[in-house]
Amino acid sequence: MGEAVAHPPDLSPRLDPRRGTLTIPISTTVEALQSNEVYLPRMRQSLDPVLSARQINAIRHHQQDTRLMPSPIEQHISLVNKLESLIGAIKFSSEINLRLERIELLLDVLGNPQRSYRTIHVGGTSGKGSTSTYISNMLIADGYKVGMFLSPYLQVLNEMFIVNGEPAKTHDLLEIYDEIESFFSKVEKLGFGKPSYFEAKFAMAMLLFARNNVDVAVIEVGLGGTLDATNIIESDIAVLVSVGLDHTEILGDTVEKIALDKVGIIKSTSTVVSGFIQESTKSIALEKATKVGANLYQIGQDFSYETYGNTIRIKTLTGFEVAVDSINQPSFAHNLSCAVMAYILFREKLDSTPCADSIRNAIASFQLAGRFEQVQITPTVILDGAHNGDKIKSLMASIALRTENLILIVATKLGRDLN
Repeated sequence: MGEAVAHPPDLSPRLDPRRGTLTIPISTTVEALQSNEVYLPRMRQSLDPVLSARQINAIRHHQQDTRLMPSPIEQHISLVNKLESLIGAIKFSSEINLRLERIELLLDVLGNPQRSYRTIHVGGTSGKGSTSTYISNMLIADGYKVGMFLSPYLQVLNEMFIVNGEPAKTHDLLEIYDEIESFFSKVEKLGFGKPSYFEAKFAMAMLLFARNNVDVAVIEVGLGGTLDATNIIESDIAVLVSVGLDHTEILGDTVEKIALDKVGIIKSTSTVVSGFIQESTKSIALEKATKVGANLYQIGQDFSYETYGNTIRIKTLTGFEVAVDSINQPSFAHNLSCAVMAYILFREKLDSTPCADSIRNAIASFQLAGRFEQVQITPTVILDGAHNGDKIKSLMASIALRTENLILIVATKLGRDLN
């Protein structure tokens, strides 16, 4: 008899119609997941004690293969633990981490790596991740080497640190963290305290991009704008995708208060793209841009878009026009139009011509986990991280276009207003 053939275990979800329960089998040990073949369905699990197959594969894929260093999972867990040790009992306050002096000093002792490349700063309540990814993809299609800093991450830390469309290797991130950590005591001794969790990650990204000699970095705002750690940069382009009610306990309880915080990323060095649609917030963006002497391009005035089914046509007052297909979500048309305008203005700053084919290539190569992401075909399973009113409205508009009978499963963290 020949050798027995090893078959993957049956790990498909099992529905019990009598009980109305859905059972999703998972492995119970990290060791079982470290084998060459991982059969688990793509699912999210915590790092402790079990990593999902998707996390394992993502971590493993971006490592240097050597037996002389800790395993990829050990490296990732070590890095996450080091960063999370910086999280204090109070997450947000102007005295602790909503200030710029500390990150300014940290980057200064690191040699100000953020000044070695051009920057595009992307802020707003919703749509920052997709807009940043569209811009990055367009510039990569044009031949630029592009760094991209996104926050927060969905599954593995590497997702925050992107170079030319690829997450950074954990080994490289761990080395950079250890390097910047050696300067924490210097910052602390000058009376600013240790850098925060987010500040450390942002500094890591700035140094990573400099080491990789990127031409431009697309940087997503973490929270708000004015006092966010990313606001230390002097951006070439500042993008304000949208404004809505989120993080109201920190930023304010009206869209106007939130807009006032978000327009803080507008600087005299910036050309500004605004996707704000409320008249009150449009006025706030205009007032800030006028005050600092920045050129402002507003949606509905300087650029616009129209949708026809899955096709979007984007036009600018300067005569540029492009039509693209395969929009994943109706709301992404708004985000894409902001990204296209930012791309056009950036190319013009470099005295070069924007390319419609680069925009189309950006759409074709667009992938963003957790944004109306289809992770299974039969049956259809779609994951979306909508977590505020505007995002939920966008999600429901996309769901309305589906023809299947859908079951909606919603999970929220404690403290969210479900009304």
